[in-house]
Amino acid sequence: MTKRPKTAEAIPPWVLWIAEHGFVAAVAIGLCGMLAVAAVSYWLDSRIERLEDRISQMPPKSYSPPNLDLYQAPEIAPEQIVAEHLVYLPVYSHVYYGGGRPFLLEATLSLRNPSPVAPAYIRSVRYYDTEGALIKEPLEDRLIMLKPLQTLEFVIAERDSSGGSGANFLVDWIETDASVEPLVEVVMVGAAGAQGISFRAVGVEVPRPNDRDPGER
Repeated sequence: MTKRPKTAEAIPPWVLWIAEHGFVAAVAIGLCGMLAVAAVSYWLDSRIERLEDRISQMPPKSYSPPNLDLYQAPEIAPEQIVAEHLVYLPVYSHVYYGGGRPFLLEATLSLRNPSPVAPAYIRSVRYYDTEGALIKEPLEDRLIMLKPLQTLEFVIAERDSSGGSGANFLVDWIETDASVEPLVEVVMVGAAGAQGISFRAVGVEVPRPNDRDPGER
């Protein structure tokens, strides 16, 4: 047995063991370090996954009217305009059931730019009632621009029955790029007790009026 110097009596035994088993100690310390790093990494990954799950499961925000200043289009010269288009969409503020009782619906007008590279330009959005009278113009008489893949929405609340069962939207847009055509549709939903209904209407292009607005009397 190797005799240790007297000075070694003041040295902690674990230090002496490491000194005598240097290689084994180094391997053990390395393994412990790797295990500690792996444990911390696993803990961080699990925390991140839980956070991502919480974010992905967060409910959407309630609707609020869009800030149209964020969609303001730059001035477009007449020579840039390739064509002008008018899109018609039927809107149902309510439908009838049970012998003529009204079932109230909420309608969302969705204006989408399906192009991944070019903007789309919307000149006006007009909402008409069942008799064809103009009720409102959500765009407030301004030209707006939808960036590539951007969407703009307007909601006709369920409590707003001014349009009636035969309400209409007319969407006026201008074409500056032949490859861009906005997707215009209305989604209608309603629920009462255990009953629910949802459907959509896709816009169709119609001839533009030559002399006057169809809502003018």
